Amino acid sequence: MSRFRGVWRTGRLWKDRSGGSMIEFAIVAPAFLLLFIGFFEVGYAAYRHSTISHAVSEAARYGAVRGAASNAPVTEAALETWALNNALLTGSGATATASFLPDNIPGSTVQVVVNYTHTPVVGAMFGMLNVNMTATSEITITR
Repeated sequence: MSRFRGVWRTGRLWKDRSGGSMIEFAIVAPAFLLLFIGFFEVGYAAYRHSTISHAVSEAARYGAVRGAASNAPVTEAALETWALNNALLTGSGATATASFLPDNIPGSTVQVVVNYTHTPVVGAMFGMLNVNMTATSEITITR
């Protein structure tokens, strides 16, 4: 009689679906978590690139209106510092390069370039996945 009782319990456990949701969650949750982290990483990288691009264009504009003919001419080093400060990249290893072509008189051009190595949060965990970002802006000096 006890032999039949064990078969009956095994059959009942086979048909029991109360833990099915937990199994489905365990299968699907890592995929959704990975998808969520991926969206976050792409969004953060786009934000950083947008910030860098805006800072470079603002630094070039600042240099264009502060040429040799203005009341307060700006130097290349000041433009580089301006770009890094506006991009919130001071101390991050980013590099900025500003140059006046051929010099800073009206009619010449000012060019600002920022290079930044973006390390995603997931990439920092695994020590890889660095993304090099570069933004360039060039404007003609007006005064």
